[in-house]
Amino acid sequence: ALAQFLLIEQLKAYLTRDVDRLVSSAGAGERGNIWKLIHRLQREPGQPWTMAAMARETAMSRTRFIEAFSELTGTTPFRYLAACRMDHAAGLLKEGRLPIEEIAPLCGYQSQRAFRNAFHVAFGTTPRNYRRLSMSAAEPRLGTFTP
Repeated sequence: ALAQFLLIEQLKAYLTRDVDRLVSSAGAGERGNIWKLIHRLQREPGQPWTMAAMARETAMSRTRFIEAFSELTGTTPFRYLAACRMDHAAGLLKEGRLPIEEIAPLCGYQSQRAFRNAFHVAFGTTPRNYRRLSMSAAEPRLGTFTP
């Protein structure tokens, strides 16, 4: 589980750094469309993404989209989206400007309970505790994240 999370995090770091180059070099076609979607997922993790919407963005059927996305990234679209949402949430919590209750919808969660549960699974602590720890000198200890 931890290895899978770390692999997704490494993939996201690589994609975040080089996504513009990857999008422009991939051009049209399935791969290019998937890179463009990945760029959108990173920029807009709070959108109400569905599998159908993501497939539509790439001009593929849902079945082909899931297959192609998984081949390209090594993970499923929803696992990748969950990782994007949790990264976004962690960043907002560290900034400390927004109340925690406002962060959940910005990260694509319609309920506070669902957000807290997902965050706890990802980081091994509550959003409130994560913020408290990130505001102190100590960096929060990351738990295992199994998207």
